[in-house]
Amino acid sequence: MTYITIIRFYLTPIHNIVITSFSGTIVQSLILNWLDKLEPGLADKLHSYKGLKPFSVTPFFIGNKPLIGDQAVIINEGLDLWFRVTLIGDLGLKFLQIIPDLLGNEVKLFSIGAKFIVKDAEVNIIDAEALINTGPKAFKIIFLTPTRFALKATMKRKRVKFSFCPEPARLIKSIYKHWYTFTNKHISSKIIEWTYNYVVLADFGTFRKNKSNVITVKLPKGEIVRGFIGYGIYQVFGSKRLHQLWTLLRYGQLINVGTGKSMGLGVVEVKELKEKEK
Repeated sequence: MTYITIIRFYLTPIHNIVITSFSGTIVQSLILNWLDKLEPGLADKLHSYKGLKPFSVTPFFIGNKPLIGDQAVIINEGLDLWFRVTLIGDLGLKFLQIIPDLLGNEVKLFSIGAKFIVKDAEVNIIDAEALINTGPKAFKIIFLTPTRFALKATMKRKRVKFSFCPEPARLIKSIYKHWYTFTNKHISSKIIEWTYNYVVLADFGTFRKNKSNVITVKLPKGEIVRGFIGYGIYQVFGSKRLHQLWTLLRYGQLINVGTGKSMGLGVVEVKELKEKEK
């Protein structure tokens, strides 16, 4: 049994603040700080580990709008913000211990010099097995934060090369690798090849009027990240592994897709489509 712990925190600043960079890394820093209070040294261990991490976060949201750092945002005192953190296995169950100490108390975000009050936390714990189910042969994915996919090198190179195209097999591969690493629920790696052959990207676009669907955002320490923001519409032309496909899509909604999951890149929403909506 593999538990997935999903927590949505609600916060409000106790003074006016300005956020000028991608807020996912700010949330990641906050989560690591809380984990370190539970187990000193755990934050450094997780942050420095180069492989897949057993948690992911979203940036701050105001309502349904993520603060992705493409423009400066003034957050007034008392404005409600929220973010989601997803933790896999024992890490999630351990994290629950700290929640009672957070509620109603002040937290400091040193990276942006801000103080918040943690107003509430919604907790949902599921078994990974609950995600195993099928779905329709058409769906839409909304990419809420910059999304990128690492490309396998065929020659030695110093930097990772990324693709910003939400191509279905690449998308599913990024989710499958995380699923395979952290859950005990078997899905064959053949799902990647099946997706390549039977799932197509029928359409994609952006919600940003007169702007590109590839966005550049700045991280708090000055680094630059680029990724796809917008939507993709997908059509499936097979049934054999449809239930595996939908299992991974549901998991991707909880853990993010592509690279940089643990710092809030690749946050997605998956919507089922009927034939007439394609």
